[in-house]
Amino acid sequence: QIEARCMIVSVDKVSEAVDWLEQLTFDVGQKPYQRLKHSHVALLGTSEDKVVSGKDLQDTYIKLLASLPKVTEPVAKGIVAEYPTLRDLYESWQA
Repeated sequence: QIEARCMIVSVDKVSEAVDWLEQLTFDVGQKPYQRLKHSHVALLGTSEDKVVSGKDLQDTYIKLLASLPKVTEPVAKGIVAEYPTLRDLYESWQA
């Protein structure tokens, strides 16, 4: 088993084999989503959040920032005052 890097499971009934296959299929199917959920991309609100548009670009930028965890609207406005565009914020983060 170790050389082949596989796990062999013995079952007594067909129903047990079906349960194993069901669980294995679920785990394989969920893996990419779990990886995404635990990555930095999840912080961008790409999951089940609604898309909110503002009155103009600046208002939309503020709403985007305010949708991030622990960023309130006043904090978002402070960020926008310091970094007027998303590019400015990104370049500051890269520096």
